[in-house]
Amino acid sequence: VDYTVAKPTGTIALTGATVITVDKDRRVIENATVLVTDDKIVAIGTDVTTPDGAEVFDATGKFIMPGIVDAHGHYGGDNQSYLHTLEQSLPGLMSPLAQGVTTLYEVYGTAEKDAWVRDRLEAGKTYGSRLFTTGTPIFGAKYRKGLMRPITSIDEARQALSYNHAFGAEAVKDYTQFTRKARHATVAVSRELGIHDVAETAGNLQMNMTQLIDGITGLEHSMGMTPLYGDVIKFMAATEVGVTPTLIVVYNGPAGETYFHRTERVWEDPKLLKFQTRDELLRTRRPTHFWDDEQYAPKMAAELKPLYEAGVSLQLGAHGQMSGLDAHWEMELYQMGGFSPAQIIEISTIKGAEYHGFGDELGSIEPGKFADLVVLDKNPLEHIKNARAVRWVMQNGVLYSGEDAARIYPNPAATPKMYFLD
Repeated sequence: VDYTVAKPTGTIALTGATVITVDKDRRVIENATVLVTDDKIVAIGTDVTTPDGAEVFDATGKFIMPGIVDAHGHYGGDNQSYLHTLEQSLPGLMSPLAQGVTTLYEVYGTAEKDAWVRDRLEAGKTYGSRLFTTGTPIFGAKYRKGLMRPITSIDEARQALSYNHAFGAEAVKDYTQFTRKARHATVAVSRELGIHDVAETAGNLQMNMTQLIDGITGLEHSMGMTPLYGDVIKFMAATEVGVTPTLIVVYNGPAGETYFHRTERVWEDPKLLKFQTRDELLRTRRPTHFWDDEQYAPKMAAELKPLYEAGVSLQLGAHGQMSGLDAHWEMELYQMGGFSPAQIIEISTIKGAEYHGFGDELGSIEPGKFADLVVLDKNPLEHIKNARAVRWVMQNGVLYSGEDAARIYPNPAATPKMYFLD
């Protein structure tokens, strides 16, 4: 199937919808039209005139929110076949797109592989969630000796980070560098290169506090400790750091996904089955039962609420746990911790875009930004679980089906069948 649509041309209008802009004014506009020309949003509102020749999609009764930004994603191992050639259709990016995840940030990648995948995405030779990457992590923990990249000087940091950066990495993943000398060198070089420095928390709050002092820009995963007292909240707010807690795999307690594994039969999910085998989905079963009051992820989410209210940026990170459905699980875990649907939509869209440095181009529905949005059959402001009701997904002005990521506009095309499915 030819999916060469890297630069769509023409105008498309989505009419009659309730639009959740997540722009600076956090507007909700009823009975609105979203007008897209080529790959950019050009107008939103109730008085937008649809030009002659535009492709019109009636979205009356629907709800439109920005495309979901998975700020801490993994799109599936090394994404290579057993023959060590890159798969032409990547289920780890196509399935999330069908779930409304238009952008995925790989924070534990491989510089060479991720550059290859992104080149194919940008050329329109394959499709799926837009991909950003840290490239290969700077691993300082000896318990993974094969991946360890010891940094003993600023020159070694320059060598490691420059290599990743040459392949297009926009950030570096500091994975538990336990010496502050190594951490300082990594931070200094990341600033030289103009990239972010995001750090693995390892569930170690004391180390996390020194990471913040040393100048990292983000904490990946939860800090693994509750409660968080006022001194920690005040300190973190002063650093301008961001936190992507990945409640779905929360540290120092039962992973948040265990709740969904005992309440949902994912091996019967028709959307997931278009991109994975039933056996693979059955493999994810978690037979251990945790009572509701034993769940730790909602407690961690509740502890993050004061951080959010103090101005600390929180983002959505789904960790590659369930092919795009994981993003919705993460949003629902935020709601279990007391966040409102409007706050969760903000965390899941513009906050992730701003955190990683592309908030001027993605993350909200505003004129001039790339046309990434999700059209829903249900109102996510009533309950965030309604964000699962994906009718259409638009990415870069291209419209896909929320059922299976088939292309609707332009040049309709069916979803390529995964080679491993009968």
